[in-house]
Amino acid sequence: MEENLLQWQAEHRVDTASADWTGLASVRFLCNAMQDTGSRHADALGYGPDDMQRMGIVWVLARLQLRMIRYPLWNDTMSLRTWFAKKGRLMFHRDFRFDNAAGEYLGGATTAWVGFDVKRRRPVRVDALNEEHLHTTTPRAVAEPWRKLPTIESKRYERTFPVFASHLDMSGHVNNASFPDWLLEPLPMDFRVAHHLAAFDIAYQSEAFHANELALQLEPIDENRFIHQITRPSDNTVICTACSTWVRRDHPRSSGWQVKP
Repeated sequence: MEENLLQWQAEHRVDTASADWTGLASVRFLCNAMQDTGSRHADALGYGPDDMQRMGIVWVLARLQLRMIRYPLWNDTMSLRTWFAKKGRLMFHRDFRFDNAAGEYLGGATTAWVGFDVKRRRPVRVDALNEEHLHTTTPRAVAEPWRKLPTIESKRYERTFPVFASHLDMSGHVNNASFPDWLLEPLPMDFRVAHHLAAFDIAYQSEAFHANELALQLEPIDENRFIHQITRPSDNTVICTACSTWVRRDHPRSSGWQVKP
């Protein structure tokens, strides 16, 4: 951690609960690590969950861009660095960089967060955040600009499932780290054995709550790119939309216990 608090760094070990069936760190693990590290940084700056709760506001993730060259293995220690990137009218951009224990670059992510008024149920400006105080000249972790994600036109796959209490966060709605697993679920296992998730863009569009019945949808763009969507059929609400890009692995990973790069 730097003394001026403009950046925050934390170590995260890929334990048995954090690795997926390939023996590599799961996307959920990366999302949980980002959420925890970003929260601790915000807390150190005076804008953490407790501080925001006193204002009647919670932080809500609106956008995520994830770019991974390589995933840490089971039992590896990952170094995660985060910084406040920029401030828009409503959104605050926070970036992340993933490195292994040797300092080698694994990937990066950019995120956009909004302050959400709990009582009024709407985004609000958080003018208490002083942009100059938080500003850093560190280059963006993902250089690509935010782009509008395509929508599902012809549903090649659809499955419904309920939201359980274990999916909820402290605010009482579905934790943002639950969505990546759901979004990727429709992809065939043989495809995921042979391919590596290189890019994942998610737009979080609405809240989901306990006992909601949600629907997964998937549509291929081409052989290596897909549109993903989660909706709530009861009121035709789109909960989140995503786009994934995959590259073929050098060696298929059908067994996680063969923990080789």
